Amino acid sequence: MKRHSARPATSGDLAGELAEVEKATGWHTWIGVAGIFYARLARSSPPRVVRAKSPADLKAAIAEDVHQHRPHRRTPTPPIRSGSV
Repeated sequence: MKRHSARPATSGDLAGELAEVEKATGWHTWIGVAGIFYARLARSSPPRVVRAKSPADLKAAIAEDVHQHRPHRRTPTPPIRSGSV
């Protein structure tokens, strides 16, 4: 029985995947120590940084961060009328 294994990703493959994540999201990406993938949103205050184990997971982490930090729509409260009790 022959086993099929995926070939290990090369640094060129990973760099290409990170470039695609940057292009799709606008976040700066890099590979850190021990192969952890990082992304940061430039000019954000406070700084926003996410990390993941793969470029695909990094893209998902960015999407989750964007979802968590998007401005909330506030429903306007109706004006209070004086004299109506």
